[in-house]
Amino acid sequence: MAKKNRPKYEPDYVYGEPDPSRETNPLLISEILIQVLRFASPEGRALAARVCRRWSKPALEMLWCDLTDLAPVLILFFRMKRVKVRILCVFRSTDDFLIAFSSKNSLSPAEKLERTKSYGALVRTLRFDASRSFIPQSGTVEVYRALCAGKLDQYLPTGFLPSSELFPNLHTLEWRADESGTLAESTLRAVSYFLPPSLKHIYVSGIFGRPIFQEDGPGWFDTVDYVPFFRTLNAMEGLRLESLHLRMGEHTEVGPQADELKIFLRQHRETLVHFSTWTPGFARHLQKELWELSRLRSLEVVLDHEPHASGFIEGLANELPEMEVLTVKVDPSTREPNRWERFWATLKRLRKLTKLHLELSEIEELGEGDARSMREAWPDLSCLYILQKSGGWRNPYPGFSRDFLSAIAVHFSHSLTALGLRLEPNIRSTLPVAPVRFEELQLLHIQSSIAPDDPEDVAHYLAQILPHGAILEGDWHYQWKPVIHLLERERAKANDP
Repeated sequence: MAKKNRPKYEPDYVYGEPDPSRETNPLLISEILIQVLRFASPEGRALAARVCRRWSKPALEMLWCDLTDLAPVLILFFRMKRVKVRILCVFRSTDDFLIAFSSKNSLSPAEKLERTKSYGALVRTLRFDASRSFIPQSGTVEVYRALCAGKLDQYLPTGFLPSSELFPNLHTLEWRADESGTLAESTLRAVSYFLPPSLKHIYVSGIFGRPIFQEDGPGWFDTVDYVPFFRTLNAMEGLRLESLHLRMGEHTEVGPQADELKIFLRQHRETLVHFSTWTPGFARHLQKELWELSRLRSLEVVLDHEPHASGFIEGLANELPEMEVLTVKVDPSTREPNRWERFWATLKRLRKLTKLHLELSEIEELGEGDARSMREAWPDLSCLYILQKSGGWRNPYPGFSRDFLSAIAVHFSHSLTALGLRLEPNIRSTLPVAPVRFEELQLLHIQSSIAPDDPEDVAHYLAQILPHGAILEGDWHYQWKPVIHLLERERAKANDP
């Protein structure tokens, strides 16, 4: 019997490291394993990191890429100083922080520092809720205080770690404080110490306390001082933010607060694409700086009243005609009725809009001609919300007429993916007589202060105009729950052969 020629063995990879192109087990291919681990809990990802060397890197990457608290990082520094173990990963369970580590071959101090830096380099998103942080329960309060004081180096076994190198690849920061306390008052300053130039998106929310009412409308007590945070951002070299969501209390016209915010907006006038603010004071005092954001394409802003709103939108139309996504909420801060003709006229000058979300203090009566002019002004519009701003001085206004809703169905039934409208008082009687199916609609939001008179009739009507997968929601969920249930039953009946 002739011998078969065997292929000559020619290793083309380092010993102990398999060639990915020759792998046949899908669970040993990093790209596939990462997709699987997207559905795993933090505990599951930490356990996966201990299965084998092939699983360790992708599992750790998924575990650390989206960090929901500072405590895991602080535990690493705490352990470097107090416990001589080889830390693999830290994750949060429902009751406590669990640490998965191996006592074999304890790392040297320099190796511990490099391991900690390697974990920090995996973090892409940091979501820190100061009101719900696990720092007190994790026993790392003293490390946290050192971080706030800028003295974290005392926990390093050797060498020096610049603050900006703690998370060198951080892309998104979300910081919240809904309750007052030590963490809420100091964490924002501490976080600013280690922000790297790679940061692109910031969400900061520091509203807590009770509402107060002033002559020009409602306001909030705000005990979070964000001036040092923005001062640090303004001093950073190479920072090019693309989006900022600022949910803070009232903004002052003069003083350090206004000065730092003005500097920030001017430094990022050519990079910010999205900006969102929560209080009318920001747009009132810094509207000129907002108009100068040359690359801005998405804006969410709260305005004082109709005259302020009309003037602000006019400035947008003059300076930023390429605006694509716009959310405008107008506070009902006056008892006098407003005239909205100028507001609608200037708004239709923003002809590139694809998403428009309006919450107005008064719902003006609109007709068939208004719906047609909207379609002509915004040919690419895919999301349209026109609601009444809640919490005003006035009673709820009636919703839109049947003529206007019929015109919306005619002109936007083939383009809208999301629609939100106010319907009052008799919901079924205001809906168009002949149902028009919205082919692309994915979400329908109905604002009303009362429940539908005939839930079954409304559900039957909505089943005819909504695609099968479209979601129905109302302002008051308990009022709309019967309609949603009946709608699901109507859909099931239609699909039942």
